[in-house]
Amino acid sequence: MLNELEPDRIGHGVKAAYDPRTMAMLRERGVVLEICPTSNLQTEVVSGWEEFRWIFDQFRRNEVRFAISTDGPEMLRTYIRDELATLGRLGILSYEEQVAAAQTSLQASFVPQVSDVPAPMLEPASRTEVEREEA
Repeated sequence: MLNELEPDRIGHGVKAAYDPRTMAMLRERGVVLEICPTSNLQTEVVSGWEEFRWIFDQFRRNEVRFAISTDGPEMLRTYIRDELATLGRLGILSYEEQVAAAQTSLQASFVPQVSDVPAPMLEPASRTEVEREEA
């Protein structure tokens, strides 16, 4: 499929971790895998968080690019921030890896100039900045 379609991104793609040839092709072509943890767990494509730990370890070792995504957040009741928080809380992805996955998702976006969107402020605004002036 990689040879014929030449994709830039592949939705899910978690089972690629089990095939060294596929992993090499993904790395060489810079294909981004869109990983949807909750969806993969609920559809039983992945057996549990420990399997995800192994899968992400294979992506790291093989330098395969990935982004964290969701399938139908309204149906699965999860959002990207929840997926990232869970992966972080379980020690599957470090904070730096979460940031890198977010940057990868921007780079691989189909939306023109999405990477030009400024990064969010990491520090909350001070109280004086958010209070309204009295009339």
